[in-house]
Amino acid sequence: MTFSETGLPNLSPWWVVFNEYNESGTSTSLDFTEPNGSFDFTVQSSTGLAPNPSSGTLNVSGGPATQTIDFAGSVGSFAVTFTESGLPSGATWYANVTGQTGLVATVSGSSGTSVAIDLANGAYTYTANTSSRGWTSHDSGRFTVAGAALTEAVSFTSGSTPTYAVTFTESGLAVGAEWYINISGQPSLSTSVSANGGTQLVTYLLDGSYTYSAASDLKNYTANGGQFSVAGSSQGISVPFSTSGTGPGTQHSTASPAPFPWVWAGIGIGVLVAFLLLLLLLARRRKKEQPPPPPVGGPATWSEPPPGNNP
Repeated sequence: MTFSETGLPNLSPWWVVFNEYNESGTSTSLDFTEPNGSFDFTVQSSTGLAPNPSSGTLNVSGGPATQTIDFAGSVGSFAVTFTESGLPSGATWYANVTGQTGLVATVSGSSGTSVAIDLANGAYTYTANTSSRGWTSHDSGRFTVAGAALTEAVSFTSGSTPTYAVTFTESGLAVGAEWYINISGQPSLSTSVSANGGTQLVTYLLDGSYTYSAASDLKNYTANGGQFSVAGSSQGISVPFSTSGTGPGTQHSTASPAPFPWVWAGIGIGVLVAFLLLLLLLARRRKKEQPPPPPVGGPATWSEPPPGNNP
């Protein structure tokens, strides 16, 4: 069974769950091999575009078949805004989106200067830098335009104060899923899963203590947040996502079933039979130890009469 999509931007991630098995990718078709029968399916994409149909039931009957999925969404372009933080007044900074004209701005007053560009639906990468000596930005990454405007935070730090890499490594999410890290007092981080497990988000932080939370655009998936400290060296933090539902990427349980109820009943009956056999053996042993009764009609035994009765 082949699911073929139309309407998604080039290389956009999408996935199908068919007969409780998940397939995902960025190509225009996803293939399943299933036995004959009727099976349910659901379709999703991290772009925000709506699939049609998004779910249904298909029949497999001895040969290949194709189900077309049409993704509908707003057409046109949408504003992507890059907002810097950390630079002093008068500093010039740049944001470069792959395949697009470079953006430039000069900080006036307090930090928070922004530059914007209109982009069509699709996935993009970007980098940021400044011409001010001693200031750097380690912000770069990917973002997806999906029928709405969005904002990317770009933080700059002074080279006079050392910063250290903090790397968040996810596991458990399907290819194409978007995931996020929010660190206290820092711009939000996000990226898409490009391989099965191990996708990373990197930020650079000053020495200090921080708290963070993690999230994903897959509703069934969650990950625990926590605390960490930067103290003169880089840090690595694992972010395992898990789910108890049956959404995309859910693994089927292989736990052994609970023992059948009458197994315990059989054990009880066996114990009872063993106890009854023990009682029977004890009864036979006691019977053997008792003296036999006198024979019927045997010789009489003489006993001396009591005193005082002799003739």
